[in-house]
Amino acid sequence: MIFTIHTRVSAELEAEWDALAEQVGTHFGARPTYALSWHRCTGKGRLAVATVHRKVGGRKLLVALLGMHTRIRGGLPVKRLLGHGLGTVGEALAVDDAALDALVDGLRRRGAILQLTHLETDSPLVAALRRSGRWKVEVALDDHCPVVDLPEGVTSRSLRSGSTLRRSASTRRKLERAGTPMTIEKVTTAQQLEYFWPDIVRTAAASADAERASGTEPRQDLCATPWGEFTYAFLHQEATRGRLLVWGALFGGVWGAHMVTLRSGSRAELWLTRYSPLAASSRPGHQLIESICDTHDEVGITEFDFLIGRNPYKTDWQTREYSVVTVVAAPRTIGVALYWLRGADAVFSALRVLRARFSGTRHPRASPSTSASHPTPS
Repeated sequence: MIFTIHTRVSAELEAEWDALAEQVGTHFGARPTYALSWHRCTGKGRLAVATVHRKVGGRKLLVALLGMHTRIRGGLPVKRLLGHGLGTVGEALAVDDAALDALVDGLRRRGAILQLTHLETDSPLVAALRRSGRWKVEVALDDHCPVVDLPEGVTSRSLRSGSTLRRSASTRRKLERAGTPMTIEKVTTAQQLEYFWPDIVRTAAASADAERASGTEPRQDLCATPWGEFTYAFLHQEATRGRLLVWGALFGGVWGAHMVTLRSGSRAELWLTRYSPLAASSRPGHQLIESICDTHDEVGITEFDFLIGRNPYKTDWQTREYSVVTVVAAPRTIGVALYWLRGADAVFSALRVLRARFSGTRHPRASPSTSASHPTPS
């Protein structure tokens, strides 16, 4: 096994990374299209892509990878997932436990301090860190991710009551009578994305404007500055690889709502969702989910993952959910670093609140699940 931490990613490694993610990955946040697009557009921190190669028949094969960058936190170099904090779920990519153990051991030997957000609670990486016995590991609950299971043949009628679906149908008939019939557009190719991107940006901006007008803190708009360049670059690359799937709702031919999803095999993860305030009365979220449930067989989707956070329309449709955690870990030889890091995080959090207060802006509140979580040491 050959362990390396790369501060630059060659075209060859990027291709190997994408192939490994295609082979074993379950979340788009671990793919180079996402991670490297984010780093190239934001330039935050120094790349720290940890890899393990295995020699097979005279060739070196990539068998494990964890895409990270290094930031200084309280004077400590801390490794975080690339593109963290933008509503994605992270993971390490590994073909087997031996490769993952080699990755974890290589990081330990390098004295890496890890602060990894939004890993699944039963993540193999968390298990490997604990299995090693040579890491001090703390785990804190972040949030929950609702999921809709969609086996072949399942439709909206399998998941919701007749009265609920009749209400949705009644809304669609009213739209038709008003001369603004609702149609669903599927965007899967790079050419389609180029064509509809201005509509996606406009709808996201209208949604943010409506949130500000109502006096609520707008959600992060990843289609606007400073994120728009990254988001478009990432989605365009995914489209060229056949993994983009956007459901758009048009009202009288005008784009008014969308759900942007990325595929991993037969799983679709919902990353971005927005609707124009003009479409709010038609319950666009429910209308889009209903359409997805009724057409999933056509596009080969058997699992629809809402990703981070609960809300009423997700809860109405979900069949199960999983939780995600933040993992903070350091080799036991430097385990005291976790206490220092915890103090630094508290100071930075307090400073953010003060800056927001004196600048006249509100500091976003933590979600209930985050604010109520407590680290679990091991």
